[in-house]
Amino acid sequence: MRVRRLISLLSLLSFGLLLVTSIVLYIVPHGRVAYWVDWTLWGLSKTQWQNLHINLGFLFLLSVFFHLYYNWNSITHYFKNKLNRLIIFTKEFNVALLIILLVSGGTYFMVPPFSTIIDFSEVIKEKASLKYGNPPYGHAELSSLKVLCQRLGLDLKQVLNNLKKRNIKFSGPQDTILEIARINNLTPKQVYEIAIDYDKKKAGLSAFIPLGIGKLTLKEFCQQFGLNLQDVVLVLEKNGYVVKANTTLKEIAASRNQTPSDLYKLLQQNFN
Repeated sequence: MRVRRLISLLSLLSFGLLLVTSIVLYIVPHGRVAYWVDWTLWGLSKTQWQNLHINLGFLFLLSVFFHLYYNWNSITHYFKNKLNRLIIFTKEFNVALLIILLVSGGTYFMVPPFSTIIDFSEVIKEKASLKYGNPPYGHAELSSLKVLCQRLGLDLKQVLNNLKKRNIKFSGPQDTILEIARINNLTPKQVYEIAIDYDKKKAGLSAFIPLGIGKLTLKEFCQQFGLNLQDVVLVLEKNGYVVKANTTLKEIAASRNQTPSDLYKLLQQNFN
């Protein structure tokens, strides 16, 4: 077996797979959403894709290290001039370094086109949030039924009855939403909606403030919560907000030095 050939092929294959995992992680929903709906792609969860990306990254770095070791003479040749003298800062090295600094600096200061790449990923992730919905709070799927009811002010007995009515298997209020979901082949979101007897047609605004609403445009917010856009605009304008359908709740709230939570509470009072 030729070691150099093995190392080169290992570098190529690990790089190819690393490219795939990078694309997946670029488009995967935010963690709070992915875990809430038990998001998977090709049978792998967000966590599994992350773990695969990390280990493939280490494998790629290791193969690159050995590639450098076995091809060191060829690489040092790039740093030599016509007189065969070693020079670190060659024209090619300087250009490569400049590109690295440009990409790093552009990303740090979030200027186009580097910010555009990041923003596009956020657009994809936020569309997933709109499609799947957000959990009531971070990692709600890890909460037991008892803790969920305590945090959201729900009646534990009613929640347990709602689950029993739908023949959901669970051992008691100490079971987590995720455990119940796995046993019943459901997502944590589905278990939660059954537990609170959620009716999409009568959804309205819940008593708790969902995560991530500040990033939603007013139009997206109305779509997600089943509200009439024109009615919402009238209420907000009546209360002195500067409103546009494609403006985010965070921006609308900022027009009066408030937060999206303040905006949500106002809409709760008017539409519940």
